[in-house]
Amino acid sequence: MQAEAQIHVEQSPSALQLPVQALAEAQGRYFTLVKQADDEYETREVHIGSANDTVATIETGLIEGDEVVMNPRNAGEIFQLPDADATT
Repeated sequence: MQAEAQIHVEQSPSALQLPVQALAEAQGRYFTLVKQADDEYETREVHIGSANDTVATIETGLIEGDEVVMNPRNAGEIFQLPDADATT
Protein backbone atom coordinates (compact mmCIF):
# COMPACT_ATOMS: atom_id res chain seq x y z
CA MET A 1 0.00 0.00 0.00
CA GLN A 2 1.32 3.48 -0.87
CA ALA A 3 0.00 6.96 -0.32
CA GLU A 4 1.10 10.47 -1.15
CA ALA A 5 -0.20 13.51 0.64
CA GLN A 6 0.44 17.24 0.42
CA ILE A 7 -0.72 19.56 3.14
CA HIS A 8 -0.80 23.30 2.51
CA VAL A 9 -1.57 25.02 5.75
CA GLU A 10 -1.28 28.56 4.44
CA GLN A 11 0.21 30.07 1.33
CA SER A 12 0.69 33.77 0.65
CA PRO A 13 3.36 34.61 -1.93
CA SER A 14 3.36 38.36 -1.19
CA ALA A 15 3.45 38.16 2.60
CA LEU A 16 5.96 40.28 4.49
CA GLN A 17 7.81 38.11 6.99
CA LEU A 18 10.17 38.90 9.83
CA PRO A 19 12.41 36.54 11.81
CA VAL A 20 10.90 36.03 15.25
CA GLN A 21 14.23 37.11 16.79
CA ALA A 22 13.53 40.64 15.52
CA LEU A 23 10.32 40.85 17.56
CA ALA A 24 9.81 41.67 21.22
CA GLU A 25 6.51 40.97 22.96
CA ALA A 26 5.24 43.18 25.77
CA GLN A 27 1.76 43.29 27.28
CA GLY A 28 0.43 41.09 24.47
CA ARG A 29 1.74 43.47 21.78
CA TYR A 30 4.70 43.02 19.42
CA PHE A 31 7.44 45.53 18.72
CA THR A 32 10.53 45.76 16.57
CA LEU A 33 13.35 48.26 16.23
CA VAL A 34 13.48 49.96 12.82
CA LYS A 35 16.46 51.86 11.44
CA GLN A 36 15.55 55.30 10.07
CA ALA A 37 17.26 57.14 7.20
CA ASP A 38 19.22 59.41 9.55
CA ASP A 39 20.81 56.46 11.45
CA GLU A 40 18.29 56.90 14.24
CA TYR A 41 16.15 54.02 15.48
CA GLU A 42 12.43 53.84 16.12
CA THR A 43 10.63 51.30 18.29
CA ARG A 44 7.59 50.39 16.24
CA GLU A 45 4.55 48.27 17.06
CA VAL A 46 3.73 45.61 14.49
CA HIS A 47 0.69 43.39 14.14
CA ILE A 48 1.54 39.83 13.28
CA GLY A 49 -0.49 37.20 11.51
CA SER A 50 0.65 33.64 11.17
CA ALA A 51 3.86 32.66 12.92
CA ASN A 52 5.99 29.62 13.55
CA ASP A 53 9.30 29.02 15.36
CA THR A 54 11.25 30.86 12.66
CA VAL A 55 9.23 33.69 11.09
CA ALA A 56 6.12 35.78 11.67
CA THR A 57 3.92 37.31 8.99
CA ILE A 58 3.63 41.08 9.42
CA GLU A 59 0.15 42.47 8.77
CA THR A 60 0.82 46.11 9.68
CA GLY A 61 3.63 48.24 11.05
CA LEU A 62 6.36 47.58 8.48
CA ILE A 63 6.77 47.98 4.77
CA GLU A 64 9.05 46.12 2.41
CA GLY A 65 12.55 47.55 2.64
CA ASP A 66 12.39 48.55 6.31
CA GLU A 67 15.57 47.55 8.12
CA VAL A 68 15.06 46.00 11.54
CA VAL A 69 17.41 45.09 14.35
CA MET A 70 17.79 41.45 15.30
CA ASN A 71 17.27 40.96 19.05
CA PRO A 72 15.92 44.46 19.78
CA ARG A 73 15.88 43.82 23.55
CA ASN A 74 19.68 43.68 23.40
CA ALA A 75 19.89 47.10 21.69
CA GLY A 76 20.09 49.02 24.95
CA GLU A 77 18.49 52.42 25.39
CA ILE A 78 17.48 52.83 21.75
CA PHE A 79 14.74 50.19 22.20
CA GLN A 80 11.91 51.90 24.10
CA LEU A 81 8.80 49.90 24.98
CA PRO A 82 5.65 51.86 25.86
CA ASP A 83 4.64 52.21 29.49
CA ALA A 84 2.10 49.74 30.81
CA ASP A 85 -0.33 52.65 31.33
CA ALA A 86 -0.14 53.55 27.61
CA THR A 87 -1.49 50.25 26.32
CA THR A 88 -4.92 51.58 25.42
